[in-house]
Amino acid sequence: MSAAVATPPPGVATPRPGADPQQEVLRLYRLMRLAFWSGVPVSVLFVVIGAVSGSSAIIVMMLQGVVDVCVQLFELYAIRQVIRHDVESFPYGAGKLENFGAFLWAVLTIPAAVYVLLTAALRLWHPGEVAYDLSIIAVVVSSARLTTLWVLTSRLRRRLANPSPVLVSFRADTVIDSLSNYGVLLSFGLALLLLWIELPALGDRVDPAVALMIGAYQLVVGVTILRGNFRSLMDLPLPVIDQLTVMRVLAEHHREFERIGMVSTRSLGNERHVEVELAFAGDTPVRRVDETARRVARSLGERIDELRFRLAPVTRIEHDPLDDVEED
Repeated sequence: MSAAVATPPPGVATPRPGADPQQEVLRLYRLMRLAFWSGVPVSVLFVVIGAVSGSSAIIVMMLQGVVDVCVQLFELYAIRQVIRHDVESFPYGAGKLENFGAFLWAVLTIPAAVYVLLTAALRLWHPGEVAYDLSIIAVVVSSARLTTLWVLTSRLRRRLANPSPVLVSFRADTVIDSLSNYGVLLSFGLALLLLWIELPALGDRVDPAVALMIGAYQLVVGVTILRGNFRSLMDLPLPVIDQLTVMRVLAEHHREFERIGMVSTRSLGNERHVEVELAFAGDTPVRRVDETARRVARSLGERIDELRFRLAPVTRIEHDPLDDVEED
């Protein structure tokens, strides 16, 4: 008796009805390739201007740009592997690569944010002269690039019913960087105004104050993403509430099989996987097993979002964990 799979194999993300998974992955790949190749010259621009402007905020944006380029390079490689081997060749998705990409971003961002916080605090205490007019040039160029990516990622996000962690983290990073750029532009404008009215003590402190706020925010986001994706890399089981839901659904369908064997659950990327071993009588038709799998999968899907269900039918179970309970 062959195993029955009640749900189709996932790709990198779940497209809305009528969309082609392969095409959605290609769109994401092209978008990230655009972000990578446009980010390299912008990062070089920030390095040059950061070295001559004396701006702590520009240093923050330079470090974040370098982190983004490194992570995007890895994610491009990961998605390219999915495309080369075809989406359907990944029956359990590419969740680990996706989670590791977000994990890598957090690992690189946290020490950069700590460095920024320390240096910005020193600059706030002992302010130095900042070439705001030169710094604004880099921020304007970066803002134009990020605004374009924000629009494109949001458009792709709306096309997907359940986007992958790569797209989610990529879009979140784009939105955060865009808002940071806008805030830096406003702050630099305020600093120029303070310097124009001859208040250099305040004007020179605007830059490290902005850097402190951006660094603190990056640290919080980095720690949050690190914790969430570290758990995803460990193949942990589903939360207890979801496991109880699985058992409740199986109990509702208990008349369709004889006994329950092993029940395995795990989180993978943005999906929840459940594999259940059910015992059927030896003369049970394959059609009936398939119908049971579909009904159980449908019941679970109504209660657990983004569930991937697999039924492993057997004609006999050597040992049922419930026997131990009955003996006690």
